Amino acid sequence: MEIREFFWKAANAEGQIIRGTWQGTGLPEIRQRLFLEGYYPILIRSSHRITGGFSRVLFARRHHNFLKYWAKLSRRLGMLLEAGVPIISALELMDKQERPKATNGQQTDWDEVKGHLEAGLDLSEALNSVIPPPSPTLRALIRAGEQAGKLPMIFSQLASDLETEYQFRRKVQGVLAYPSFLFLLSLGVIFALSIFVLPVYEQVFSNFDNSLPIATQVIFTIARGVPTALSLLALGIIAGSLGLRLKYSKVWKDKLYEYLERVPLLNVIYKQSDQVQFFRILGILLDAGLPLVEALNLAQDTVYLPSMKRKIQDLTYATREGRHLSAVLRADSFFPSDVSVLWAIGEESGELSTILQHLAQMMRQELEEKMERLNQVLGPVLVIGIAAIIGAVALGVMMPIFEIGTKIQ
Repeated sequence: MEIREFFWKAANAEGQIIRGTWQGTGLPEIRQRLFLEGYYPILIRSSHRITGGFSRVLFARRHHNFLKYWAKLSRRLGMLLEAGVPIISALELMDKQERPKATNGQQTDWDEVKGHLEAGLDLSEALNSVIPPPSPTLRALIRAGEQAGKLPMIFSQLASDLETEYQFRRKVQGVLAYPSFLFLLSLGVIFALSIFVLPVYEQVFSNFDNSLPIATQVIFTIARGVPTALSLLALGIIAGSLGLRLKYSKVWKDKLYEYLERVPLLNVIYKQSDQVQFFRILGILLDAGLPLVEALNLAQDTVYLPSMKRKIQDLTYATREGRHLSAVLRADSFFPSDVSVLWAIGEESGELSTILQHLAQMMRQELEEKMERLNQVLGPVLVIGIAAIIGAVALGVMMPIFEIGTKIQ
């Protein structure tokens, strides 16, 4: 039997979360070992196969868009289950649908998923064999749907939510694409001028006895240093990224986002995006019937900024202590002021999940409007910047030519 590597996350007797990686032949073996060690498994995921796993890695690359793939998968499973198809038969149909689209066996082994189900595993754990595997949040929602007998509804809701999130991310990428292109174009123009244009004119003007205007001398001096500066900047970014990954091999992404928090504009976008993600996921998890503490722990894994993770940890501790989270939010300025008011209404009415999903939708619309305004401002600014650079270079080059022409006359 094939030996694979499994990543697991479990809680010990004191409630502490422990993570690790073990090798084994399947999920049941890893799960049994965790119970024997006195741990309660929260997540068990197949990292990769020690033998014969290269095709799975290639297939995972083809499914780089996690949201799009799982939206389609959830939609198919939801439709089949709503039609009354048993889960085993639904998995067989999924296998028939995917097999013609795959080549060289690069596809999810649905027979393996079905085998895990027949061995007694829950669907949420059996789906770990899907490529790419579900996130902890998706796994928790599927588990909640199994426990409540609402799997068809959960899959349909997941599909709609993932499709919405996919479209939102595409919109964000589209908004950021134009200013990013203009910024790179600005750097390219500066680099090209300093390498191919200005050195030629500097060589030409050096053959004349006349001294160059100060503005021209400044432009030539800057141009001589630009290639070195841009090269050092690129090397610094690459070296910094590699050093960060080597020094913090397990938490390098957290360190990277910690640095991004200090970048103007980006910190505002990432912070509000994290808050939208947090409220959206927390609302879905609570609506699925998960306890608040477990929902907060799962929602923490879906955000990026370390400051946001710490804030969710504070909310988790407050929940365990029996405090109202609306009071905790009111005493902190990390979230917008209306969040605590709406949270209090949700706590009092017992409709916290609905309030959180509405809050996420409102903040998402606000973020989209903010990014569109940012795009409308940054675009013209960068265009003007490019025009100013080209104009300054043209003026600096033309000034000596005008002076030479005047003296000739």
